[in-house]
Amino acid sequence: MQQAIIWHIGFWLFITLLNMANIFPYFGNVGQLMIHGTLFLPLSLIGTYFNWWVLMPTLLQKKRLGLYIITVILLILVLSMLQRYLCQYHFYPSFWVVKFEVLHTGLLLQAISILSLPILFSIWAFRSLTWYQKSNEAQLKVSQQKTEALNYLQAQINPHFLFNTLNSLYGLSLEQNKKVPNLILQLSDLLNYSLYRSQAASITLEEELDLIRNMIALEQVRFEDRVQVELTIDSKLDLQQSIAPLLLIPLVENAFKHGVKEAMDKAEISISINEMENGLCFEVKNSIASIRPENSPKTGGLGLENLKKRLEILYPNRHELKVGPEANHYFAQLKITTDVQN
Repeated sequence: MQQAIIWHIGFWLFITLLNMANIFPYFGNVGQLMIHGTLFLPLSLIGTYFNWWVLMPTLLQKKRLGLYIITVILLILVLSMLQRYLCQYHFYPSFWVVKFEVLHTGLLLQAISILSLPILFSIWAFRSLTWYQKSNEAQLKVSQQKTEALNYLQAQINPHFLFNTLNSLYGLSLEQNKKVPNLILQLSDLLNYSLYRSQAASITLEEELDLIRNMIALEQVRFEDRVQVELTIDSKLDLQQSIAPLLLIPLVENAFKHGVKEAMDKAEISISINEMENGLCFEVKNSIASIRPENSPKTGGLGLENLKKRLEILYPNRHELKVGPEANHYFAQLKITTDVQN
């Protein structure tokens, strides 16, 4: 509020000085110049704020352009003639020997130009402010929609992640595996991460990779010699860079779910993460089952679809996701620009 008042005072000081500079050639006395110049100020204030508070909201904003233009022209003419009247009958007799007619063409045009300037500026300022507010409202609405969509997608991650990990534990419990108690503790760590760290706006890449390592360890215990996993991390990669949580794990989940669980023989999974310009490249390859089990469930895909939607919101125009069969394996590649250059 205080800043707005200062801006208004500065603007009217500028307009007054501009008006005085315009009529300076007619005066040799600075005192007379200041008095004459300030005669415009009350009339300019009336015209400008009447236009701002009454005419533009009731006419211009409601698209009654013709009536608005006529009203503004009449307003300027009335104020200009009033200014000429004040000069002719009050200012000139007291401070100046020379007298002019009230409707002296040159002086009337001069008054019109001086009084029009702040009014025209107010039109420009009003339209600019209206456009800015509408633009901000539109951006805010889009931002709110993205936030709501992201919250919805984020809420889907936890139950989906829980479902997959419990499936792994269930498979081991059926076999009465002695490693189940330790796996429950390991699973607890995974779920703790999923439930709490995943709520953060961003985490370090190292934290996401720790989650992947824990998942690999859990699944290797479950499938034992049925799976061979290779994890390669580029030594040049900045592990402290920030990424959205649970962004890479869906691709690893898919590899185990479709590359190992459905395989009748030994499966292979290759996971690599490399540095690229302004970001990273994450790749997952898994062998494709030569024979698909007849009782293999057809459901799935929620994690991948969720990932695609999250990427569109979190990394618009800054990601590239490729998934699909390639030769004798299934290939998934995710490129993300994490370092946005200004």
